[in-house]
Formats: sequence, C-alpha cells, structure tokens
Amino acid sequence: MLKFGNDKNGFEAISTSIRTICKLKKLDKVIVGMEPTGHYWKPLANYLILKKMTVVMVNPYHTKRAKELDDNSPTKNDKKDVLTIARLVRDGRYYEVYMPQDIFAELRVLSNSRINLMKRHNAIKNTITAVLDEYFPEFGTVFKQPFKGKASMQVMKSCPFPSLILWSRSGTRGRSRRHTRS
Repeated sequence: MLKFGNDKNGFEAISTSIRTICKLKKLDKVIVGMEPTGHYWKPLANYLILKKMTVVMVNPYHTKRAKELDDNSPTKNDKKDVLTIARLVRDGRYYEVYMPQDIFAELRVLSNSRINLMKRHNAIKNTITAVLDEYFPEFGTVFKQPFKGKASMQVMKSCPFPSLILWSRSGTRGRSRRHTRS
C-alpha cells in the first residue's frame, strides 16, 4: 500500500509510483479505483484524469458488503479496504467517474453548497418552529410569517418565551429611559 499526501506533491508521488509499477509489470493501461467518500478523492481524481489515467469509483456500500463476504467480518482498516476495492475494480464492479471541468466544476460545487446550506437553513427553521410550538404556541397566530417580519424577528430575539414578554411588560426592563420615573 502506498501512502501519499492529498496535495500536488503527493499526487506527483503516486503518479510516479503508478507509472513505475506499470513499467516493471509491462502494463500499458492502468485503472485507478477509489471510493468517493467525503471530498478528499476529488483533487486526486482530477489530477489523475489530467494525467490521462482512467479513474473509476466503487460504491462504499459495495466495499463494505464485499469485505464481509471475503472474511465474514465488517471490520474496517485501510489495507483491507484497498484490497477489496482492487478486487471490485478487477471484477468490473465500478462506475465511470464524470468530473466536470472549468465553469461546470465550479457550478457543481456552488450548486451542491447551496443545496447543503438550504438543508441546514430549513433544519434550523424547523427546530425554531418546534421550540416555538412547544413554548409559545400563540406565536404563529400573532405573526403569520414568523421568519420574515421585523417585528416577529425582534420578538424572537428579545422575548422568545411568553413569560419573558410578561416580565418585560411588568418590569423596568421593557421601559425606555424616557418613561422611567425618577
């Protein structure tokens, strides 16, 4: 197993190692297989594609299942994963990778980022709605669009619980300095 950094120097080192092995074994074609987990695979895949190497993907679920078949154990380690991925590629159990280039790559990244941000935004809104429904069920009847109006946003910031509104009205906290008696 070859270890390398996820940077240009590491990519050059693995590329050199692959070419050296190909020369020693008298191979004229290489297929590099990898699992597309996280985002770490993308720079390497782009680099290898630019170097005219065939890059293929193996579904992480298939790797997990194949490992279990090989030794009846789902335990995970890098050496075991490498061998399993190599066997799956050898057997043709992979899919071709499509890596958009230039503006299309940027659009894909931005589009995926927007989708993720919208999911997080909606999750936060749902959490706030659940808290409001539990502690302040009247909020939705007072403010028809609780996340859009300035007044509703100010109430959520300063008095998210009904008891705070009551406290604010009865205590000096809610009064401005002009209305405070000396």
